Amino acid sequence: MLRGSKPHNAAIKAVALHESETCIVSGAKDGSLKATSFLYTKTMQNFEGHRQGVRDVIWVDGGRQVASSCGELIQTWDGERGDRLLRFTATGAGGFSAITGLNYGQSIVTAFGRRLCFIDLRSGSITHDWQIAKQTDPAKNKTVQTIVNMGNVLALASSSGSISLLDIRHGLFLNRWKAHTNAVTDMKAVPIGPGSLATSCASDHKLCLWNASLASGSATLTADFYGHNDAPLSCMGLH
Repeated sequence: MLRGSKPHNAAIKAVALHESETCIVSGAKDGSLKATSFLYTKTMQNFEGHRQGVRDVIWVDGGRQVASSCGELIQTWDGERGDRLLRFTATGAGGFSAITGLNYGQSIVTAFGRRLCFIDLRSGSITHDWQIAKQTDPAKNKTVQTIVNMGNVLALASSSGSISLLDIRHGLFLNRWKAHTNAVTDMKAVPIGPGSLATSCASDHKLCLWNASLASGSATLTADFYGHNDAPLSCMGLH
């Protein structure tokens, strides 16, 4: 371990590394959301406004803004000043879960129950609303837990442990495979080649590395790692 810090008093549920690799933003079970410096291991900014536990957080707009979800809300913030910029309220059961950036951070896509909502951050409006129930996971009452943008393809991980690949140009699903025995808690694109994904699961304390072919939709497990036996692996950040 190179450095450590404890910015939250509750369990951390989401973390995102800034593209400059100088700081991270993290969200916790108590609704706290903070940016922390790698250099000084201290809190740089508090983002206040979540009343529920933070489910996901990302940097958008070239690292100038933070977007976060907490179930009932999606909010965006000025990363430097901490001012809230946009606020979206969930209507209906399920709430917002995962979010990822699109179009160079000018828009986001979020999972809402068994739907995908595309939000333009410049206009603050929803541009598309897709129903994805049967394609992502035929199991009843299973929802999208985390989303990764892989260019023209979205990787969607469900609460049953399955991962699906969605071609957003044509709205077609390429493939689905079982990655973990239970819910995938986090997933990140790995910059070692197209289609490389890292996934984690709280129940089996395991991190897996996948090679998902974006052409054929097939997926191969290339490595898996253990070593978190003392606590569930809830989130990760690549550095």
